[in-house]
Amino acid sequence: TVGGLEWSHESAVNSLFAVVLDEFHFLNHPERGTVWEESVIISPPSVLICALSATLTNQNARELTDWINAIHGPTKLIHSHTRPVPLRVHFATRNSLEPLFEDATRVWRNEGEKDAEKPALNPELERDRKQRVRGGEVPRPSVVVKRLVERGMVPVIYFVFSRMMCDRMARQVAEERGTLVTASERDVITERLDTFLSSNAELEHSGVPHLIYNGVAAHHAGILPLWKAFIEELFQDGLIKVVFATETLAAGINMPAKTTVISAMTKRSQDGYLPLSTSDTLQMAGRAGRRGKDSVGHVVIVQSLETGAAEAHRILTNEVEPLTSKFAPNYGLVLNILQKKSLEESRLVLERSFGNFIFETRGEGAVFEKARQILKDIDLKELKSYITLRERVKDLHSHLSELEAKVKRRLLTKVATNLTSGDNMLLALQKKYILKHVFLIQRSFSSCFYC
Repeated sequence: TVGGLEWSHESAVNSLFAVVLDEFHFLNHPERGTVWEESVIISPPSVLICALSATLTNQNARELTDWINAIHGPTKLIHSHTRPVPLRVHFATRNSLEPLFEDATRVWRNEGEKDAEKPALNPELERDRKQRVRGGEVPRPSVVVKRLVERGMVPVIYFVFSRMMCDRMARQVAEERGTLVTASERDVITERLDTFLSSNAELEHSGVPHLIYNGVAAHHAGILPLWKAFIEELFQDGLIKVVFATETLAAGINMPAKTTVISAMTKRSQDGYLPLSTSDTLQMAGRAGRRGKDSVGHVVIVQSLETGAAEAHRILTNEVEPLTSKFAPNYGLVLNILQKKSLEESRLVLERSFGNFIFETRGEGAVFEKARQILKDIDLKELKSYITLRERVKDLHSHLSELEAKVKRRLLTKVATNLTSGDNMLLALQKKYILKHVFLIQRSFSSCFYC
């Protein structure tokens, strides 16, 4: 990163002519966003900054331009609404592959449509509004690939949100569909694979060659870099027809396809399974359409257990999520800055973040100052006492729930031991009666507690 060079090789940074920040909307990434922001903050004014992104809102683009202009130097925003290869969107079910939009010829997010009405959902798909389906209704990858091959929509990048599932789906397609390449293409693959393995004999028994012979491959962080580079070369030459990849392939790798397939509109996160953001979907869809080769690119959304056509339509037609600063200076960054600058200069560097700029320019700083003035009138001792009492109430509620559970168990156990096996109906009635009165006792106790 620029920040790392600044502190370890300061002369190298000062000799740079330009810093190119591709996929600049990654500034919004929870873990990686701070790197993009730090690179702008640390770059000397003499270095030209070129930030590129295809998935920014107009407001965010203007705000980022103003921010770089304020902390780095004169900055110009260059807009382009032209996509070299237009995209059409499809939806794959177990029985069909249909256009997602009502107008089957409608291209997605094309020039001149930024102010137009959102495309309507295809009525054929709208008839079935249910979002959740049974496992048997989800199309198998081999079925989806078969339809794409029949319609001439290969090569394909098939996005899957799990390394294990990438490998599993690649094997399934190779087994169920057989070879996807012609005899002459297979001869070329064999020749190139033999040459590759002659220099890397230890990779021969990895299981990858079997897939490649059939025009199929997996691509994710669990695969050795040598294999990934070889797979990318074959894919770009049209010798691999389908690559099953994690979403990391959507950023930073020049590997366009005629079609991108998104296997689900949800992915696992720290908070469970969440819907894909419009920005993430755009990033993956953007790999479709090869400049100079395809007149139109294709995006295919696959019916999943969690989401159907309506949810896919909602995500695809939403506005891109606004950018928020993810700048998170760690101890290493702070210590590196302090090595080169005074305490006051270091503070000023850290205050150049995009988040701080937005905070000040949107007037949120004034709101915060007003809130701080209001808090001045609050007695801190009373506030501390209130917080302590709230915590005590929370603990008492927890203890009360434990006591209630114990009482229920003891009463029900006592009733059950006094009944014979033929008294099942009476046992059920007794349970209902006992639980009702335990609840009444608890409510009375709670009322006394609060009085």
